[in-house]
Amino acid sequence: MTLLSSMPLRAHAHPVVGMAQFLYLDSTDSDVLQAASFANRHLEGFRRSDPEEPEADHAYRVANIVHNVLLLDAPEYSVVALLHDVLEKTPTDPGLIEAVFGTSVSLAVQALTRPEDMSEADYVVQVLHGSDVAVAVKVADLMDNLIARFHSPKLKQTIEKAEMFLEAMRRSPQPANLRVARQMLANTIRQVKP
Repeated sequence: MTLLSSMPLRAHAHPVVGMAQFLYLDSTDSDVLQAASFANRHLEGFRRSDPEEPEADHAYRVANIVHNVLLLDAPEYSVVALLHDVLEKTPTDPGLIEAVFGTSVSLAVQALTRPEDMSEADYVVQVLHGSDVAVAVKVADLMDNLIARFHSPKLKQTIEKAEMFLEAMRRSPQPANLRVARQMLANTIRQVKP
């Protein structure tokens, strides 16, 4: 088992934040290790506003959820999870991700990247038309956002986004692993819903 850490553990006001910045994997897959390093370098200095934390913390939690909750252990899932916000939150060029990690990873990360002027409904369609990897990572992303924002004023908005994505998943055919992911998202929504 390999332990990857985005930074030393420190105290946070929110119980979820800081606890999941460690990524446990059953292998030492070089692509996953490279993605962790890439995410740390490119997300360094970028912060989320809710909860207030480094962007890399969220990327590590999403990779944890993909690997340890959704039980999707193919390295590509963890790689895309670690990189899922790099294009949206930083000035990183998509060509760099393609050059380092290949076309399928780059396309999945691009499917997860929402342009500022894109509606939520169009973004959901974009993700669902991406790869199964992109869909699974989006489920993990939404699950993390729901948990991390449990005590936040943004929880209602986050639930609405998750429910929109969940409904769109229900209307489209999904392989078995994504049906499990869909059910996990539904369970998370139920658990955080007031």
